[in-house]
Order: sequence, then C-alpha cells, then structure tokens
Amino acid sequence: MRELHKKIDALNGGAATKPDIDLSDNTCNKMVFAMQKVMESRLEEFSNSIVRKVQDLQKTQDATTASQHESELEQKIDDSSEGHCLDFLNLNEKIDQLINHHKLDTAKLREEIKRSTFTGTSHHSNKPTNDAHFHASKTNYMASESVNIKLQKQLVNAITKSDWPELSG
Repeated sequence: MRELHKKIDALNGGAATKPDIDLSDNTCNKMVFAMQKVMESRLEEFSNSIVRKVQDLQKTQDATTASQHESELEQKIDDSSEGHCLDFLNLNEKIDQLINHHKLDTAKLREEIKRSTFTGTSHHSNKPTNDAHFHASKTNYMASESVNIKLQKQLVNAITKSDWPELSG
C-alpha cells in the first residue's frame, strides 16, 4: 500500500496526499457542523420553553397576587360595610327615639292647648246669676283669659320653634 501511495505522490508532482485524513477531517467538520446546528436549534427550543414557563409562572403569580388583593379588598369592604350598617342602625334608632320623644312632647302640648281652650270656653258658658258674682267671675275670667292667651301663645311659639329632626336620604 505504501508503494501505491508513493506512485500517487510521484504522479501528483511529489506532493504527499493524505486522502484518508482529508476525508475524515472533512467528514468530522461536517458532523461537528451538523451537531452544532442540532444543538443550536435544541438550545433555542429549550430557551424558548424556559421563557414560556417563566412567563406562565409570572401570569400565575400575577393572577394569584390579584386574587389575594381582591380577597383582601373584599374583606375590607365587608368590614367597613358592617361598620356602616351598625352606624346606620344606631342612627336609625336615635332618630326613632327623637321622633317618639317629639311625638310625646307634641301630644302633651296639644293636651295643654285643649285644656286651656276648654277652660277658656267653660268660663264663657257659665252664666252668672248674681251681678256681684258676675263681676268677680268676670275679673277672674279676664285674668285667667290673659294667662291662658299668654300660655297659648307660648305653646304655639314652642311648637313652631321646636327643632324638627332633619332626615336625609
């Protein structure tokens, strides 16, 4: 075989050729290049896969965080609405008490007005039989009438000036 190589070298002008080495180097280079391409494509697929997984994890984490914030917000709203409901119930109870108190005061004032009006009309309906008695009862009537009128005016003023509760809503 060496002789064959020597003859080929002589034909080529004396330059030694190494066809086995050239072929193997060329084949190795091609294989390395092909392997690099495969590895690069696999690496790109792998890195894309990792990026997608990271993005999915971020979305999941964002959704979890958003859900946690939403539940915290709902809890805060529930807590504050419970407080508002209690405040509203207390306010409603106080308003009811004020209205009932006002109704009682108004009823008392009406009774007083009726009594004062009734006593004023009862003095008018009494017919005196005696002139002396008539004059005495007339002066008593005028004195009580002026007191009744003053009392009536005070009651009317008290009713008109009374503070009515202001209801809103």
